[in-house]
Amino acid sequence: MRYTGDAEGLQATTVQIFSDFGNGAVASAIQQHKAFGNSTYQKGTHLRSVFEIRHCQKCGQHWVKYVVEKESGNDWKEIPELTVAGFTDQAVDI
Repeated sequence: MRYTGDAEGLQATTVQIFSDFGNGAVASAIQQHKAFGNSTYQKGTHLRSVFEIRHCQKCGQHWVKYVVEKESGNDWKEIPELTVAGFTDQAVDI
């Protein structure tokens, strides 16, 4: 999970992550994610990005989801147009 108040920076990072996802470069997308924002919530950080990873023991594939969320009161709301998910054979590590 990464937190930021920099909407333009997050948009640029998200574009790169979507591009990496589209090219099958999931590890690169995760590195882009790690390099941006803060790992902890701080005052003024009204946006966050999240990678969710699940591993299927049967087929060995990973299901990976990247989502951008905005703060909404005491909760976070997903921004659907800034969400991507898919399966990969790559070893995925966060």
